[in-house]
Amino acid sequence: MNLLLKAFIDLCLFRNGPQHLPASIWLRNSTLIGYFLIGVALSISIEPSVDSLLATLFDTLFLALLAVAPLQLLGKRERINQTLSAIYGSGILFNLAITPLAIIYLAMDKQAGPLLATAITTLGLWNLAVLGNILRHALNLPLIAGIAIAITYLAISSLLTR
Repeated sequence: MNLLLKAFIDLCLFRNGPQHLPASIWLRNSTLIGYFLIGVALSISIEPSVDSLLATLFDTLFLALLAVAPLQLLGKRERINQTLSAIYGSGILFNLAITPLAIIYLAMDKQAGPLLATAITTLGLWNLAVLGNILRHALNLPLIAGIAIAITYLAISSLLTR
């Protein structure tokens, strides 16, 4: 298995943190572009509109702000590339994992049955936990604080993209 893919899977399984990724501008930019493009494809397939594109752009940039601002304030600039690579790389995996569920959701006329709703919710909560774990490692915080930041991100993002 590709070493980078394994590193991102290990990140999603809480086996490591962003510090195990290369501090590469190329990796940061590649994951950012991949995250954005997959997000656009997924959101437009569910709700084809310019608003979907803008919401994905906002989400991508807001995630960057969520990571970069505290790292800059704490003087941990050297962690920025690894942290963003971890956030976007894990986000790519979660978006790919949710794609089949989105296809089923669309096939069911946007009516999620209990099993589908549970699967989507589980993936969403797992994604938040992984984001919290990444932030915990990057900012040297307890896991609960990282998860609290991730939940705050979700709340603000949801309010601003309605």
